[in-house]
Amino acid sequence: MLLFATLLFWILSNNNAQAFQYDLVIVGGGAAGLFAAGSASALGKQVAIVDLKQELGGGCTNAACVPSKALRSIVRTSQSAPEHVRSVVEAVRAREQPQQMLERNSNLDLHFVQSCCFTDSHTMELSFRNSTKCFIQSRHFLLSVGADPAIPFPFQDQARAARLPLWTYRSILQPEETEFWDTVKSGHLRRLLIVGGGSTACELGQSLGRLLAHNTTLELVAPALLSEEDPSLQESAQKLLERAGVLCKLDVKMDKILENKSIQLSDGSYLAPVDGILLCVGRSPQLESLHLHQAGVEWNKNGVSIRPSTLQSISASHIFAAGDCADLIDKRSRTSAHAAYMGFHAVRNMYVPWWLRIGSSSQHKVVPRVIYTDPEMARVGLTRKECQERYPDFQSVLVKEEGSDRADMERRERDTEVTFLELRASRSGQILGGTACGPAAAELANSMGVAITNRLSVRDLAKSIHSYPSHGYLLYRVALSMALSDTRGFLESCGPVGKILAGLIGAVGSSVRIIRSFFAAHVVREKPRTNNL
Repeated sequence: MLLFATLLFWILSNNNAQAFQYDLVIVGGGAAGLFAAGSASALGKQVAIVDLKQELGGGCTNAACVPSKALRSIVRTSQSAPEHVRSVVEAVRAREQPQQMLERNSNLDLHFVQSCCFTDSHTMELSFRNSTKCFIQSRHFLLSVGADPAIPFPFQDQARAARLPLWTYRSILQPEETEFWDTVKSGHLRRLLIVGGGSTACELGQSLGRLLAHNTTLELVAPALLSEEDPSLQESAQKLLERAGVLCKLDVKMDKILENKSIQLSDGSYLAPVDGILLCVGRSPQLESLHLHQAGVEWNKNGVSIRPSTLQSISASHIFAAGDCADLIDKRSRTSAHAAYMGFHAVRNMYVPWWLRIGSSSQHKVVPRVIYTDPEMARVGLTRKECQERYPDFQSVLVKEEGSDRADMERRERDTEVTFLELRASRSGQILGGTACGPAAAELANSMGVAITNRLSVRDLAKSIHSYPSHGYLLYRVALSMALSDTRGFLESCGPVGKILAGLIGAVGSSVRIIRSFFAAHVVREKPRTNNL
């Protein structure tokens, strides 16, 4: 009966008297938008994607993820960096051709516009490059406009006064942008300052160091490298940058750009005049032009204010946000993969009855973060600091790759001194997080992410045979050592009877901890009463 009533309500609510041109309009054709469009059209919904660019894929395909990895790859060869980046981006774009998408999907429309904005809660005005305009109406909207590199206004004015170019990752990675590479080719880039210590600064800093260090002095200024990551990863990041020829000046910020092109730092010191600045100081969603107030949508500098459980706007329930433009998404989780996950779940929340969604989150709690340096650096799950705060008795094992068979085999072809694997687990053995630096760090983070998501223990991980001498074999060895160091893990390895005994030990241990916690809390509550007497 409940099923029938829910389906009836769903049918009526999706076929009300008001007629809309679309069931769903998606603003932004990046990872979140493309996944959402595919999901909604598969449900038979009429969908439109509105984008300011003439190509799909968003920043990841055209100006960030794909071209940055292409740049990392090209430093190992003698090919021209901008030409290789352009060819890789064009190859990926070819697989996302708008015409092919339209041919495959009869429920989809694409609108490439010069600008777009809300005129009321269900209507958008589209302005095209040929000076024409139109209005479209929709039952639902999904905002997935991503974010742009941040350029603080004071630095813009100061750089303009000094006639100094300010570049971002888009200046280097977007194939249509050529100013940076023209400056490099002309030989006028003798000193380059990189401002920021996040993943973008590390990736581009290493690649540019390897490409330009023989002609250009590269210096990086930041309060810290990868400030939200584990110290082991921060240490590796600094070594990789310095080995690429980048001078790292940490614990300071760029305070001011002077007219003679020198740089004043936050500690009062100065850097010699530079020929250009690469700003890697974060990203921010650009929402002003959408006129969200016309649709009753609340937003702030971090993005659209959403309900985390459903991704709905807190003030306009038919409008959703996913990816970098949703305010409650942790900055460490703002990846293209997570944006795609959220895009699908936004559509699910629009059209699937609530009772089918009980117990399912619209945001993933375990998002791998990978810094695509060479070798890669990755972290998934809780950091060491977070484990200390939530699990004071957690266990952690860090193993350097140096000295392993795989490292011995490849010592001459790559850096094996900075590579490592760290695995963190609770006292019961449940995997909490992991950090890695190595050629396959991203894949190791994926494996550890599967384990964390499915609440696996180090004992579960140790049961699986990993191929030898793969990079994953190091993860297997670490899990095995952690499992066998525990009585329960050793008993489980003995066989079925040992597994039963291990389960009993675990149950008894949990009961003891619960009883201890109860009496500890009881004593704490009673103590003030005794003092009052």
